[in-house]
Amino acid sequence: MPYGEVDPAEVKARLAHGEDVFLLDVREPDEVEAWSYPIGVNIPLGQLGDRLDEVPRDVTIVVAC
Repeated sequence: MPYGEVDPAEVKARLAHGEDVFLLDVREPDEVEAWSYPIGVNIPLGQLGDRLDEVPRDVTIVVAC
């Protein structure tokens, strides 16, 4: 599966065009408490391996940290 970097403006444009994007926020809870992504799903990086079943496999995944 291909991967690469995208900037916030590209993510915003994809969402505006209706693309199905899963925003995976891998920050720690205290970081999310200070500021969160409105559509992000928070799974701290240290828990990701145990919670992979929560990450969809049929859409573009954007990881934010």
